[in-house]
Amino acid sequence: YVIPRISPDGAETYLKSAYSLRSVNRSYLAEDEGLTQEDVDNDGVLRLMRFKDPHGAWVKTDSFMRRRMPDEKTGEFYSVYAEGVIENYNGFDFKVQKPKWGLDFNRNYPYGWFHEVRQPGAGAYPLSNPETKAVVDFVQSHPNISCVATHHTSGGVILYPPGTKPEKSGNPFDMKVYKEIGKMGTQEMGYEVINIFDHFMVDQENYSSGAFDDWCYENQGIFAYTIELWNLKERIGKKIDWSKQGNESDEDKLDTYLKIVQRAKENTPEAYKEFTSFVHPQLGEGEIGGFDSKFVLQNPPKHLLKQECEKTTQFMLRYAKVLPQLNVASLKAEKISENCYKIEAVIENQGYLPTYGSQNAKKLKLDTPVQVALK
Repeated sequence: YVIPRISPDGAETYLKSAYSLRSVNRSYLAEDEGLTQEDVDNDGVLRLMRFKDPHGAWVKTDSFMRRRMPDEKTGEFYSVYAEGVIENYNGFDFKVQKPKWGLDFNRNYPYGWFHEVRQPGAGAYPLSNPETKAVVDFVQSHPNISCVATHHTSGGVILYPPGTKPEKSGNPFDMKVYKEIGKMGTQEMGYEVINIFDHFMVDQENYSSGAFDDWCYENQGIFAYTIELWNLKERIGKKIDWSKQGNESDEDKLDTYLKIVQRAKENTPEAYKEFTSFVHPQLGEGEIGGFDSKFVLQNPPKHLLKQECEKTTQFMLRYAKVLPQLNVASLKAEKISENCYKIEAVIENQGYLPTYGSQNAKKLKLDTPVQVALK
């Protein structure tokens, strides 16, 4: 079964407007003051804005910007913001608004759901979004589903549960299966296969949860991968060390940014704009520019989209072949007496996975026995 878009409305807004969002274009806990995204220069892309500011945290350099040193008192300093306008500006200071469309579908599933205070975007209660409820209803009405893959962007990595606890606490058999199937993903896509909690979660105290893959595996016993498509860092020659996520130095971040800019200029010049002077409606004279995050950072540029889809499809086709596949190996009938026969059937599983799916499915008592009927 294929769901092309869990959020059709959100996808349309993301792809056909300048605005960005996580899941859907429905207002959620919206604020009415502060900096909010707006296509100020009307070029169809949200970029970066920078303004001279004696209190600014940045210093302009030949390459781009660097952080202001703690003891730096003299010089020309800048503040840098995402492109937007300030609602209810008091003329002195402002905060950055929370996203107006702040719902996060991948925090709205029942397993590991937390309140908004703990997990931003989680919604009022588990499955409070009609889109996520529709997905769960579909899965539960199809008990033949043994495997799931959910496709996200970006990062270039194949993730497997558990996502709310260390891998060592998971079932050893299931963890081995995840790695064995994942090897095929690495062969087809070149993506590393890692456990979500151990290697992908930067904060293991306040980890993100309420995800679809965890619900599939922990509540339904279904093997599930989250595949983060598009590995930009690989394209700029920088290998991601998933064990050191979130610990990059300022120098490394700047180096990454400059390499991304260089790649955008060379490969997708339409997605990059040099910083140019403009007048902001509230902050006055400044500069605006940078790359289009949607089709440089978050997604592949259009000319590489087919390549990304093809290698993903190859993995999905191989993934489908691991399902249990029952076959009648032999069938014979022996007449015992008039209208009475002894029938012997040998049923075999020609697939990789057992008919019960995962060990977690057995633990959850979801492993409905195979039944054979004769008519």
